[in-house]
Amino acid sequence: MTNVTPTSINTYYGEVKFKVAPDQGLLLLKVMEMRDDWTNKELANYTGIDASTISARMNDVLKDHVRLVGKRVCKVTGRLAQAHALLAPHQMRFF
Repeated sequence: MTNVTPTSINTYYGEVKFKVAPDQGLLLLKVMEMRDDWTNKELANYTGIDASTISARMNDVLKDHVRLVGKRVCKVTGRLAQAHALLAPHQMRFF
């Protein structure tokens, strides 16, 4: 198990979870409106946000706005990858 300092935990909850993550989530929603579907690497390439961070945003901030659409060849890597698409507005859950 990795030890995490209280300072790291405070930074995560004070800056990342409640400030950075929602901002990145909004950016990703805007970008995803530009075409039908995206892989994480395509979103990372377009936005400059690291692919692992894209994955985290898909899992927390965007889970009520995005659906998996199946695998296809990624335009960045040339490999088969899972693609995501925005839900139709009537399918999205808002708070």
